[in-house]
Amino acid sequence: MKDILITQIINRLRRLGFVHVSKDNIATDEVYSHYFFNMLEGMRGENKETDKAIKQLLKKYSPPKK
Repeated sequence: MKDILITQIINRLRRLGFVHVSKDNIATDEVYSHYFFNMLEGMRGENKETDKAIKQLLKKYSPPKK
C-alpha cells in the first residue's frame, strides 16, 4: 500500500510538471516533499488500510522534530 501511495503522488506531481520527481527524492527535495506530505495528509480518511500506510510513511519520512 505504501508503494502504491508513493506512486500515485509521483504521478500527480509529474502531471503538475515536476518531471524529475522520483521515489528517491520525493521525501528529500524541499519542493517535492512539501507536496508529498500535503498530498498524504489529503488522502487520510479513505479507509483504515490507507490511513495505516500514511501514518507509516509520515513516520518514516518526516524530519525529526526539534
